[in-house]
Amino acid sequence: MEYFKKVLLFLANQMIPGWGLMIAGSYGLGALFYLASIGLLIVLSWAGLIFLKTVIFLYILIYILVAVISGIYGWKRKYLSINGWQWCTRVASFLFLPLIIVTIAIYKPVLLGWQLYQIPSPSMSPVLRVGDIIIADARPWVLNNVSKGDIMIFYPPNSNNYFYIKRVIGVGGDTILIENGQLAVNGKVQLSDLATKTMSERSIAEGHFFMMGDNHVQSRDSRYWGDVSEEKLVAKYVRVIFRNKE
Repeated sequence: MEYFKKVLLFLANQMIPGWGLMIAGSYGLGALFYLASIGLLIVLSWAGLIFLKTVIFLYILIYILVAVISGIYGWKRKYLSINGWQWCTRVASFLFLPLIIVTIAIYKPVLLGWQLYQIPSPSMSPVLRVGDIIIADARPWVLNNVSKGDIMIFYPPNSNNYFYIKRVIGVGGDTILIENGQLAVNGKVQLSDLATKTMSERSIAEGHFFMMGDNHVQSRDSRYWGDVSEEKLVAKYVRVIFRNKE
């Protein structure tokens, strides 16, 4: 029975570093391992380092190392019999750490400053394919510094129920015109052979953006539903972390 307990606590420490230790009553040591793994993720995220492939790889290695070390510490400890109150605190520990993990997973944009998305349509092809999983930067100061050419995730003007991902073609103060299938920004042709042959000249208000999909033939964007206000911006595309090969 004692061996079985050790195995379960070791596995708990592998799932969440320090979890097994806290369940076993080693709250201080368990919290130390837990904070070492989660705290590092928070620091790397808000510093913007988590977007680097090398840093992601190193963090995964560190997480595994911390999990293994916490598991070894837990395996070596001797566990004494406990009373009813101690069982209550351990049950609370059993529920508390996973709850924090779930909360962080759900509110990543707010708590970590980034989010993962899966591309649902070919509107940004060939840069982004259907099924690609991307990481996007949701830190507030990044969303306040959007430039032409950036790929943004945002809510469309008429809804807050679903996201779009498009490229910024024009910003506040720009004029946009489509004539004979050519898109001009401030009088300079930027794109040709558009499926949309004409669009009356439009001045973009400050704090708004003209968005278009790279695959303009299969994209519903600002040509159809107007400019996007900065309040609708959700995140800025950083990189593909899983490429759909199909």
